[in-house]
Amino acid sequence: MVFTGDKTAIDVTYSNDTKKRLKLVPSFEIRGQDSNEVIKNGSVSSEKVKFSLVDLIPGEGVTYEYKVNNGSWTTFQQKDEVTVDKVGEVTIKVRATGGFAKANQEVTQTVTIRKLVDNINVDPASVTLFVGEKITLNASVSPADATNKDVKWMISDTGIVKKDILVTGSSKYGIIGVAPGNTTVVVESVDGAVKKEIPVQVLDDFKFKYPSITMEPGEERNIKDLLVYRNGGLLDTLLNRQVIESIVTEPKDNPSFSIVSKDNSMFIVAKKVGYGSVVAAGAKVKQDGTRVSSSMIVIVKKRQGTDGSGAKW
Repeated sequence: MVFTGDKTAIDVTYSNDTKKRLKLVPSFEIRGQDSNEVIKNGSVSSEKVKFSLVDLIPGEGVTYEYKVNNGSWTTFQQKDEVTVDKVGEVTIKVRATGGFAKANQEVTQTVTIRKLVDNINVDPASVTLFVGEKITLNASVSPADATNKDVKWMISDTGIVKKDILVTGSSKYGIIGVAPGNTTVVVESVDGAVKKEIPVQVLDDFKFKYPSITMEPGEERNIKDLLVYRNGGLLDTLLNRQVIESIVTEPKDNPSFSIVSKDNSMFIVAKKVGYGSVVAAGAKVKQDGTRVSSSMIVIVKKRQGTDGSGAKW
């Protein structure tokens, strides 16, 4: 019978030359509650843990006890699995009394338990803004006691929106519309557990190309050819409700001209000498609560000549 070097066990050789090691100090193993994978002493776990005895003490009347952090000593049985319901750095101590147990000998293991983020809520959940407009996204994570509640942000296409550097803080992210198009802002928990995408649509407001046009009775003008995006380019279609909600005359029942829809477009049809306005109202509300709108004066009179601009005569 020989003690091991650390005095925690005895190596016994029997008369038939068989050998056995008798433990004088208990040992235990930490595992993940869900994965059941072994977690080494001093490591970090992203799930709650449990522990159980591995090496038992020979002899009769052996009692096992454990203590978690600064808690009290608690008795447990040889086959028990003890669940640790704590977050952060956890210290687990185990000791045994009775039998061949070495007196006053504690076995200690530590593990750092991180509570991961399981959801990110972003307000607003989707964004529509116009070129040059700003908006701030606000993120909140759950659970509230997650170990690391910080998030990080990324823009998928910085040619469509860019970061507003005046908005600071992990939970807030400001963006500015740069060019028309669709992209996403991605927010991810720093612990890597959750990622969410926020769809972003950037629109360009529009205007009439000319402050006024002159038409003669019976003439038709396609409104599509008269409206342009403020930052350049013709509108693709007036019937796309993403851009234009309505095109009306002012006054409403103007006897000089009317708005007629045909051939998948809209036309100004001049009727009789007079004048009025055409008003185009945008489909989307801007961040300040207003809608994009533009108006153009329409003068109906008999042709007398042209100034060469194509705008009016």
